[in-house]
Amino acid sequence: MAKTGGNEDHAKVKLRVVEFELEGGNAAVESSIRQITHALGIRNSASTRMAPPKSPKEIAAGNEAEITEEEETLQDVEYADAEVVNQDAPHAKQKAKSVNRPRVPEYKHDMDVTGNGVAFKDFAAQKNPKKNTQRHLVAACWLKEHGNSPTINIDKVYTCYRTVSWPTTQPDWDANFRGQVPTNRFRRVNPGEYAITPIGEDDVRTMDGTE
Repeated sequence: MAKTGGNEDHAKVKLRVVEFELEGGNAAVESSIRQITHALGIRNSASTRMAPPKSPKEIAAGNEAEITEEEETLQDVEYADAEVVNQDAPHAKQKAKSVNRPRVPEYKHDMDVTGNGVAFKDFAAQKNPKKNTQRHLVAACWLKEHGNSPTINIDKVYTCYRTVSWPTTQPDWDANFRGQVPTNRFRRVNPGEYAITPIGEDDVRTMDGTE
């Protein structure tokens, strides 16, 4: 028996012999037996036919096809995992942004903007600040001197802005407080709460509405 690529081919041959003995001279019975014998011979011949052995190239090609299918399956799994990660990434970024988003200030309906002799509208018109940094200083100075409030926060300054119709499109209302702490115009009293300093008050006093 020949060996191909280290693999042995096994074959099994079965031979069945059927014999009929006919006694008598009935021609019809004899013809029927011959037909049955012929049919059995064809069936036995087909069942004992062996498939030709595979060549080494065919065996290698079959193995390679199986490996390729496994690799494609693994790749599909990897791509599926990547799609899940890519779908989750935008949600993770959105969540991080929502956590760090500055708080939107609230308008304080109960805050007295008439003051103790000088209304905030009159004070703001006299100073006429042109920048948001100056407007924050003007609001803080009025609150301290005429509004009975030594500190200021984003809700109070937003109420002042709304009172005199200053632009209210700031994305971060606390930024103009934080930015003026290093220049000593504001000092942080508590988280989100600030107080104007003498340097900031001097800046407000020099405003004459012409800048």
